[in-house]
Amino acid sequence: MFHDSYDDDILKILDGARSVTVQDNVFYNQGPNEQHIDVNSVTDVRIEGNIFFNDFARADATILETRRPTSS
Repeated sequence: MFHDSYDDDILKILDGARSVTVQDNVFYNQGPNEQHIDVNSVTDVRIEGNIFFNDFARADATILETRRPTSS
């Protein structure tokens, strides 16, 4: 379980990564204006069977409440 990132993506898989599998995880509450998983310039990456959601209202971290993106 990966959760409550404050100023960044929860998981980054970046330049040159090869043969990576991200499977059967839970990702929630990424940083403001960020992604749950950021994947760029990679080869043979599998992302499957994961659960992604946001629940800022129930987060224990006060900083997430104060920095939560506002909806228009």
